[in-house]
Amino acid sequence: VRALQSGSSVSHVVFNSAAAEPTHGVKRISQKHAVEGVFRELGMAATLLRANLFMEELWKSYTRPSILKGRYPFSLPPDRPVYLTSVRDMGRLAGTCLARTPPAVAGRTFNVASDLLNPALMAEAFAVAQGRPCVHKQATLLRFFSRLFLPDLWEVIQFYRTSKEVTDIAALSEEFPGLLTPFAAFLEETNWANANFTYEDLALTI
Repeated sequence: VRALQSGSSVSHVVFNSAAAEPTHGVKRISQKHAVEGVFRELGMAATLLRANLFMEELWKSYTRPSILKGRYPFSLPPDRPVYLTSVRDMGRLAGTCLARTPPAVAGRTFNVASDLLNPALMAEAFAVAQGRPCVHKQATLLRFFSRLFLPDLWEVIQFYRTSKEVTDIAALSEEFPGLLTPFAAFLEETNWANANFTYEDLALTI
């Protein structure tokens, strides 16, 4: 953004943003959308890739150990669908957009996801991937605690519980064939079942 503001010549920018409706109420997403606004103000035909919930977040130490033991804590109702995005897919899409000449995707916005699952179905996918049962449990206490003491987390939880933003996975797959990774394939590709493999190990492969 500073390069653009200084007048430097930039032919095409791909920006990783976040999928959300204007009334989302999440400060972190607002920061992303503010950068999108800078591109528009500068008349820059940037390609905006708006991610949903990153699958890689489920690998982190506050989530994965419990899942491997058979309990998936997530502060959503079991039937509340959530769009899932892979960091690797974001990289593939960004590279593909930058490689297109002329940049036919310049100036366009894509909501990015490769799957739409509710927590109950995600728990089923975990069970298959790790070869042992897994069930979803609403993290009710975390939601209550975050409302009192962790406002940023509370915003995110409420967003995933109420957001009406839509990602057209079928259209995205048609636009970028072979570049999206469904959740079950993600678990297999990242060696989810290997309890000795950590998020830090995974981060080195992204």
